[in-house]
Amino acid sequence: MDKLIMIWATTILLVGCLDNKNKKSPTEIIRDIVDGTPQDLPLPNPDPAPSPRPDVLPKCSEYCNTKKGLLKAVDDYAFMSFVNFGYRGIGRCRGHAIITQNLSKLAYFDKNDRSCEASDYNSECSSIALEKVKNILNYQAQKIPGFSDIYTLSQHPKINAYLKMRVRSISHKYSARSVRINNPRYENEFKNIFYEIIRRIEKHHEPYIGIKGFSIGDHALLGYEYKKTSYGDTICVRDSNYIPMYGLNCQSILYMEDDKIFYKRADLSATQLFIFNLMTDEDARVTKYEAAQKSYCLANAPVEGHCSL
Repeated sequence: MDKLIMIWATTILLVGCLDNKNKKSPTEIIRDIVDGTPQDLPLPNPDPAPSPRPDVLPKCSEYCNTKKGLLKAVDDYAFMSFVNFGYRGIGRCRGHAIITQNLSKLAYFDKNDRSCEASDYNSECSSIALEKVKNILNYQAQKIPGFSDIYTLSQHPKINAYLKMRVRSISHKYSARSVRINNPRYENEFKNIFYEIIRRIEKHHEPYIGIKGFSIGDHALLGYEYKKTSYGDTICVRDSNYIPMYGLNCQSILYMEDDKIFYKRADLSATQLFIFNLMTDEDARVTKYEAAQKSYCLANAPVEGHCSL
């Protein structure tokens, strides 16, 4: 009897502690606690999401560093719209290759800007583009407005005429020595040159390659890509006597077979080469390209948000 009285008194005490405005039985209080957060207590505010950390941009002096090679890769339409041509009975493959290399290394384009491609010969935009081309051939990197690539740029009649004049102006006679290859790995000289070209291509060079073969006279090629193909190690090249219809896609190639070098143009059968050279004047041009690309990067990369000064 005494125990029943104590239980009854305790129950009265619990009920008496409740707020009169929101009375709950002990059973309801226990249920609220078991089911989750007590309904009488406010839910805690969630922790605020951390603020995103702003990206730390590299210094432009680091971003534009060219010590590991040239900055500009080869575009799919980095070739001129006209083939090599004869002048006074002599082909101008050397001039054609060097002008193409100049443009490929130093001309920048907006792929979506074609506003000048169909313009008249004396249009203002073509005059602006022509001045940019002149600067490029003086080893200054430039962005050329109104054209999407080298191919379409060289189709414009005013630019076309100027580029052909500059191709003619580069003599096929020149004084240069074969490059010295440091630490040659092979006894075969051609094999050393072949892998030196690949090394340079992997650094974004576009090596000027002098060749002569059993079914091809003295000629100049520009290397632009290295691939593994069914021929083995393969160097993709541009040939001034052949214009790729749908852009560069390794149509013309250099490859090795039994330590001999073969050249296969896209539309011709392969021929073995007995002259295969890299010349020292190539090194001088690369040095100028590196300096021009770095200057262009330092001027434009901060504005485009790629680096900080």
